[in-house]
Amino acid sequence: MVAAVGLLTARGSAVLQDLDVQRRELPQLVRLTRSGSLPRVRDLSDPLAWGVHPSAEWEFGRVTPFIDRDVGPEVVKRLLSDRCVLIVGESTAGKSRLASETVRRRYGRFRLVEPLVRAGVPAAVQLVVGAGRCVLWLDDVERFLGENGLGRHHLDAIREAGGERYVVATIRAEEYARFAVPAGGRQPVSAEAGRDGWDVLKGMTRVDLSRRWSPAELVRAAEYRDDPRIVSALPHTDEFGLAEWLAAGPQLLTAWRDGWAPGQHPRAAAIVAAAVDARRVGVHRALSKGLLERMHWSYLEQRGGARLRPESFDEAMEWVLTPLYATSSLLIPRADGYVAFDYLVDAPGQQTVPVATLTSLLADADSDEARQIGWFSWISFHPEVAERAYQQADRHREGSLAAIDFMIERGEGRAALALAEQVIRRRQAALTPDHEDLWDARKTMAYVTGRVESPARAYRMFQQLITEATDVLGEGHQLVLRARLHCAEVAGLAGDLATRVKELDELHVDCVRLLGEYHRTTLTIRRQRAVASHLSGDPETAARICRDLLGVLPAARAEAELGLQIRWLLASCLADLVRHHESLAEWDRLIEEDTARFGWRSAPVLGLRADRADAVGKAGQPEEAVQLLRQIITDWEEHSDARSDRELLLCKRSLAAWEGTAGRPEQAVTQLRHLAALTQQSFGRDSPEVFACLQRLARWMVKAGRSDDAQQLREDLLVHPWVTRNPRATAALALRAEFAGSVGEAGDPARAADLLRAVVVDRTPVSHAPDLDLLCWRRDQAIWEGKAGAPEAAAQQLRELAALSAEQRGPEDRHTIGLVWRMADWTAKAGHIEQAISELETALASARRALDINDETTRSIAESLQYWSGQIN
Repeated sequence: MVAAVGLLTARGSAVLQDLDVQRRELPQLVRLTRSGSLPRVRDLSDPLAWGVHPSAEWEFGRVTPFIDRDVGPEVVKRLLSDRCVLIVGESTAGKSRLASETVRRRYGRFRLVEPLVRAGVPAAVQLVVGAGRCVLWLDDVERFLGENGLGRHHLDAIREAGGERYVVATIRAEEYARFAVPAGGRQPVSAEAGRDGWDVLKGMTRVDLSRRWSPAELVRAAEYRDDPRIVSALPHTDEFGLAEWLAAGPQLLTAWRDGWAPGQHPRAAAIVAAAVDARRVGVHRALSKGLLERMHWSYLEQRGGARLRPESFDEAMEWVLTPLYATSSLLIPRADGYVAFDYLVDAPGQQTVPVATLTSLLADADSDEARQIGWFSWISFHPEVAERAYQQADRHREGSLAAIDFMIERGEGRAALALAEQVIRRRQAALTPDHEDLWDARKTMAYVTGRVESPARAYRMFQQLITEATDVLGEGHQLVLRARLHCAEVAGLAGDLATRVKELDELHVDCVRLLGEYHRTTLTIRRQRAVASHLSGDPETAARICRDLLGVLPAARAEAELGLQIRWLLASCLADLVRHHESLAEWDRLIEEDTARFGWRSAPVLGLRADRADAVGKAGQPEEAVQLLRQIITDWEEHSDARSDRELLLCKRSLAAWEGTAGRPEQAVTQLRHLAALTQQSFGRDSPEVFACLQRLARWMVKAGRSDDAQQLREDLLVHPWVTRNPRATAALALRAEFAGSVGEAGDPARAADLLRAVVVDRTPVSHAPDLDLLCWRRDQAIWEGKAGAPEAAAQQLRELAALSAEQRGPEDRHTIGLVWRMADWTAKAGHIEQAISELETALASARRALDINDETTRSIAESLQYWSGQIN
């Protein structure tokens, strides 16, 4: 130990202030040999000492022979070029084994520096800087991120020291995703903690390791025919990764679940459940024995308590720490406590995290952990715990914006605006003008403005912020890039589709140049481009972008947040493309995966279940959609404590729509009228949520035969505060188009055509092809002009639109076929019946190929053909 302590003293350690403290505390901070020196890599010949999970059947050795992985050369290459490498992969993908074997093969004579706890990181970095020819080993690096832990400045110090100093780290893809959530995604890590952790992670060169083995890797594995463990694992590689199976993850999961049986190990199973839930919530530190003892009671009581005949706590701890099937244990001992085996954390079938667990973890949580507990508490419908957690997390900050998204979701948009303004004032008074927290507060203010008041105003705020922040922070700063992304999004919300697409494309080019083609931010921009295509009525292009993105995302990241967002969008696109089987299959997979993470009745899963119900309705089963949505709403209201919740209101709005589609338009009107009053009470009269609800109410009034009421409501909505603030937004233009339709149905087709012409004029300059809304408004304009006495003009306009749609969307697209049908119908009304019949025959053939024979469009074309054919005869 003298050598190590002397090294720290020579470097003027700011971590340990005197020699006596160093001698006493260093063995608890970093790994040392018995003599007190840093171990050499070659001396750690046992892979288990590196954090590798042991394999089954110890008579063949505690670990299997190492099988070269495809990415091995890439790890070596990146170490030589950058010296700091992060291996990312799913649980039991083989990350620790690959990393340790690489280090042992190339750097056997080097010293190994391994912090034992987060507080040991500063001392470990001092040792690396002073020692030279050493490797900083950070297995499960998320354990070392956070307060007083690994920072970007530590990596910079190691790089600046030069020489043969290397950093090798590993992290599960799920944990990596917590720090790399893009703008607009769910945020399980606070903005501050996410920035700090992400800053560290992106400071290392990432190499992805797939849990599923490639054909080449399996061929290499098959060469070890004399090892029965590998032979027995190979048949299971279609479902499990080979390393995953060898680490006995599935067996451990079975043992845990079987342990609940009466008289078996119910208390041990409860302890494991508590440790697993801590990691699901986002608390990654080792849990003390005392904390596990306090936490496990709620799990045990929930399962039956004394009726399960539980063992003693000491017996339970002995069982969870004993290697099962001669392999890894359910809990892994650390220097300062215990953590759950990570395979269990990602397992399906998890239950809702008890509130007692959240409060127990919060009791001694640091700021980063408190923010994560707050987020998890909110999605689990424990707002009181979430509020306490956010207060605890931000007790040292100058103003807190951590919970502002949740304020918006529960209808407190005005309060969110006031809070953002207040925080800006506080930070302006307390911070320097160029402080990042001040820029972040301004970005949040613009974001909230776009959500609750005016996307057009938010766009101007973002433009000013981007100009000023770029000068101070630089064009490649993440805050600047996030602001540019938000700016493009609010441009689209304000109705400017062309600007949205233009700015997204420019941002993508800049991100490729600044960050690289496969950087997470760059990929996020591509996803937003897919969103833009989907919103403009082009699900085919959106789905293609999604599939391309999933193809370039490393396999190890398939469960990460960005991958989930892309798959959510893909499922929505597939439903719109009438590929219902594929859409529902994707929704089912998403629900299964999020249920494992958050629970069946968590807010994210309830939202996914509602999306799936919509897909069921689009597949032609509105009654089933109604039943599914009713159950979802019941589950939601049982767990939400009757709080205001935007997603719940959207779910009720969807239910009303499917009630109407199922043949009950009056029921839809009744539900939407009630929902509009409820939404106004929660969100305020001038909110976009109230406007959207009333707009849908008018549509169902028409279908219920109340056209006069619908026209009056639409006329009233034309002066709704949200419409007057956002006159060019797509929803506002849609309202004007619908009002035009009401005017036409009331007997004034000429005025209807004029009103629609004005809508088209306003949309055209900001449109981006293909724009389905603009196409439909131009179609309706042509039809009303025909009804006003100009059938030739109507037929000609529809002919031009059909050609445009065929070019943009394809000749057998549903909308193209519909335009050809209307074109032919008006051609006949203009007196060219034989030409119209020929065109109707072409349209009917296309409809029968592209659409279902019982599709409404197909039937309408057949009826028109029959009618006009009868006119000739």
